[in-house]
Amino acid sequence: MVANESISFTGVAIRSGSDIQYAPIAASGTNFWLNKDTVTYTPPNVPVNTNATTSTVFGFYLPADTLSLDVTVPGGQQVYVSADGALKYTVARSANTGEGSTVNGFGIAQGHLLFENNDFIAVATNETSNIPDGKGTAYQIYAASRTNLTGEGFAFRAVEFEGENAWQYS
Repeated sequence: MVANESISFTGVAIRSGSDIQYAPIAASGTNFWLNKDTVTYTPPNVPVNTNATTSTVFGFYLPADTLSLDVTVPGGQQVYVSADGALKYTVARSANTGEGSTVNGFGIAQGHLLFENNDFIAVATNETSNIPDGKGTAYQIYAASRTNLTGEGFAFRAVEFEGENAWQYS
């Protein structure tokens, strides 16, 4: 990428020999997950775009080190790392990220999204996966550089996306 360039991409987890290998990164409930569905929303007063993606799509713009969700909703949705290290996103039309969080530190190198030049951690939760492939555990995503939680480290592969954006993620 060069200065003033932007890319849209989806993400998949790369963790060989694990049940998270190739799991798509999914936005749901202001958190990011593996083995869980993406949740999008279009308000009733907006015509539904039947071509809009049901995948989680990110937007990365150089020279900034910030990341957003690639959405249609005015004001967008910012991606950030919370004080406890969770990878999160703002609700639509709000810039509130909470105390102790940061929106800076993202980068892409060799096709992988990094935060503070580190990978990410998938932490198993008590939530059941809603993916119909038999993978029973949903994993919440954390920035490896900002948490002491135990989980499976993984590389966040950025896969270029071309298509129609979701209105917003919820």
